[in-house]
Amino acid sequence: NKLNIIINSGYDGVMLDTVDSHISLSNQAISTGLNDISGSAISAIATSNAGSMRSLIMNLSTVAKASNSDFMIIPNGGMPSNSAGLLADSFVDGTNNLTPTGIHTDYINAIDGTLKESVFYLNDTVRSVTDQNYATEMLDLVTGAGKPVFILDFPTNNSNRCTMLTNADDKGYNAYPTSDSAFNSIYSYPTSCP
Repeated sequence: NKLNIIINSGYDGVMLDTVDSHISLSNQAISTGLNDISGSAISAIATSNAGSMRSLIMNLSTVAKASNSDFMIIPNGGMPSNSAGLLADSFVDGTNNLTPTGIHTDYINAIDGTLKESVFYLNDTVRSVTDQNYATEMLDLVTGAGKPVFILDFPTNNSNRCTMLTNADDKGYNAYPTSDSAFNSIYSYPTSCP
């Protein structure tokens, strides 16, 4: 399989992109004829799809680590949607004080870190406090397990890059600012941050 080819080629790990595709599958199922079903049924679809993605990633990790115990699995995403996510199932919203519920420690133990895009900035627009808290509460589950978090934000000016780097550093995240969504370049760390 492709994972064994990657491992046998000497790579240290993989970044798994689009792991949140289970959200699109849930939303597609809802919009193609299931829009009259109850909220609990929608939640069940989302939970089933998230569980399948979680199982796939955990199985990839098991296979990879059987060949190379140091091989890293780094998913991009995993945030809850429709009350189902990879890291946790849902949040209780308490006026910008978000608490994850239904934490999937088996999944967190199987991965070697996580990547999240646009945590503090969406281009040069600062994300809302609610959006930032939502993302960081989830990401803190990973750092709390002693695993790295990688942040890719897209600020284009130096001031916003400095703020993004400072915010990430304050949380213990590894930050990489870029303005190129194709990831053809990542900015070097600004030397003129205050």
